[in-house]
Amino acid sequence: MARRIGIDVHAYWRIESGKTQLKVQSLLKIATVLEQPLTYFVEEAEGITDIKDRVTELLILFDRLDDEARAQYSTLIQSLESVC
Repeated sequence: MARRIGIDVHAYWRIESGKTQLKVQSLLKIATVLEQPLTYFVEEAEGITDIKDRVTELLILFDRLDDEARAQYSTLIQSLESVC
């Protein structure tokens, strides 16, 4: 991939490992090489973050419920946590 987008292998490794930020030009080249739209890379990450935020909100609300209500919703909460 590094060769195909025109950067050093070590530079690409640093991007993959999160040690350096991906530059827009490199992202555009990666998208072209993989034949994917930019939204493929952006929306997925935002969606995961959004789900995690919503599960956190639900857990806060869950803590406020009485024992009977917690029992009713515990299976749902556990399944949502497994998604994240």
